[in-house]
Amino acid sequence: MNIRTARPDDFQALIPLFQQIHDQHVALRPDHYRPHEMPVPEDLFLSQLENPDFALLVAEQNGLAGVIVLKEDIVEGSGFVFDKHYLRVISLVVADTHQKQGVGKRLMQAAYAHAETIGCDKIELGVDDANQEAIAFYEALGMAVRSRRMEWNVTPSRETTT
Repeated sequence: MNIRTARPDDFQALIPLFQQIHDQHVALRPDHYRPHEMPVPEDLFLSQLENPDFALLVAEQNGLAGVIVLKEDIVEGSGFVFDKHYLRVISLVVADTHQKQGVGKRLMQAAYAHAETIGCDKIELGVDDANQEAIAFYEALGMAVRSRRMEWNVTPSRETTT
């Protein structure tokens, strides 16, 4: 397996992966995510490749087996909190055909190495509480819950068929 930086010509091969993770999000949170045939437009993909705050890494194993989208973030501290320099995992997806083969772990290890290289203090990500398989995966890597985002619906749920 080879982990490398994504290239503009990877876009077409990445569409099924972007669709796979988007469909999973729609299934988990139909009140938040809309079904969409192109969840990542090519111009967004290309702009992330050009933006030095982003890193898009792909795993090659008989084609593209997975992708991780990373963003470096810096939050300036104040009198009561420290500065925070971290790498955010925006998205991690492994093709269904390559699940449970170490692809996700290798992509996360590459993210860790990237975070070290650019001087980040930590890696953060968000994962839905309903996605227990992903939570177990991240915990097995050594990640731990540090905060929890909660919701309180004020208006009725959105229509899930639009």
